[in-house]
Amino acid sequence: MVQKKKYGLRASVRLAGLCIALHLAGPAVAAQPAQVDPLQLEATIGWDDNLTRSGDAASRLGDRLHTVSASRHAVIPLAEHVQAGVDGFISAEKLARYEGLDRLAGGVTGQLQYRRSAAFDAPTFALIASWQREQYRSNQRTGSRFALGASARQSWTDRIDAFAALNASRRHAEDSVFDQRERGARVRIDYSAGKLGTMYAGAEHRRGDIVTTSLGFESDYAHAARADAPDAAFGPGFHAYRLDGRTTIWTLGWSLPLNSKQALDFSWRQVLSSASIPAETVQYRSTLYSLAYLLQF
Repeated sequence: MVQKKKYGLRASVRLAGLCIALHLAGPAVAAQPAQVDPLQLEATIGWDDNLTRSGDAASRLGDRLHTVSASRHAVIPLAEHVQAGVDGFISAEKLARYEGLDRLAGGVTGQLQYRRSAAFDAPTFALIASWQREQYRSNQRTGSRFALGASARQSWTDRIDAFAALNASRRHAEDSVFDQRERGARVRIDYSAGKLGTMYAGAEHRRGDIVTTSLGFESDYAHAARADAPDAAFGPGFHAYRLDGRTTIWTLGWSLPLNSKQALDFSWRQVLSSASIPAETVQYRSTLYSLAYLLQF
């Protein structure tokens, strides 16, 4: 039976406060010499075929995901070649079957950006810091994540943009099995096809903690795990393990504008993870398909 736990009052108040802050951020920042983008709303439906992140066919559970989010971006000039970027978001996600994974989330990202000139091919470098809070219905996963990183972005042609980043992150959860420390690198290429929108492809490699959930207790996993515990989100008999491993993420997508304020985004993402334990190598594959509707106002 899926564990049902109401969201904590304190976390709900925090996220409500962040929602109000996002709404007020535009006028507040606009009072400075800044550029504030329109508020963006997004509604997404997706399918994840391996929520448990398990390599065992009997333990793999899939589900449909429904997400709504609001976000806003602002740029504040600081000097001739330096500016600050600020992004904030709130979101709510609902699953069709596994209610323990329903979540509320909110966060903010700050960037210090440098570009040596306005020349077309001049790269933009950035130092990045972000904080995110997630409140799950199954409280084990509830927690906060903080990340630091650096990035570079450059236009290769009038149609092709390239992006690369290095980052390190740490997550603290209510149950230590869902704590995470990771470091990684990612790249992305965007291709503008005019009225047909933008096609994009990305790759990311991470090293650090991975969490896999199995139906039944696996003693070999437990001996190698940094932490383990029953996983209440999937019901009795499921056990989660936090292991040291590697993860590679591949992404393909297409963003199709409908008009100046609306767009559709189709994406495919595949996650490949592995961890070595004394008796074997733990491996799993997860694929997520999603369709998003974006609206700016």
